[in-house]
Amino acid sequence: MLKLVSTEQINIESIMEFYNSYDYNLMPSEGKILLTEGVEKFLKDPIDNSETYYLIDTENESYVLGYCTLNDIDCSESHDIGNVSYEVRPNERRKGYGTAMLGLLLEICSNKGQEWVCVSSKKGNEASRKIIESHGGVFEYEFYDELEGEGLKYWIWVTPIFAKRVISGVKTFRKEFDRNR
Repeated sequence: MLKLVSTEQINIESIMEFYNSYDYNLMPSEGKILLTEGVEKFLKDPIDNSETYYLIDTENESYVLGYCTLNDIDCSESHDIGNVSYEVRPNERRKGYGTAMLGLLLEICSNKGQEWVCVSSKKGNEASRKIIESHGGVFEYEFYDELEGEGLKYWIWVTPIFAKRVISGVKTFRKEFDRNR
């Protein structure tokens, strides 16, 4: 059974093993993480207003399949970032873990009373696009980020009331959101 666990619920060795599973030689230099120092510093001093969760299978709780974050930011003010992000271990991709992880994170969002989340993806990342759309993600627009390149911005309605509004599109949601501010 898959579940999300918080940083406090998993040991640092499992987290480090997850990050070490990446082949950082294939990544652009701007996107590299200084693993030993960077991850340990993050775990001791996480980013304000951010929650990180790790996807594990209850049959092997020391093996991290992926991670996701929930950031308390105003997506309407930022063109290139979402308040939800996720990533699956490279050798575990194309197995449904991304879809499961986003679904579990949306449950957490619902339990917190969030009505919607914003998710962004690299333009050419078809797997991520399919994951977002499988959870009702509605495309809003394309953007360009100097570090990541071309991206796509989506909204996912978490609560049933807002989910019904997906049909009428993002413009209706934005008017309602602005009116209720």
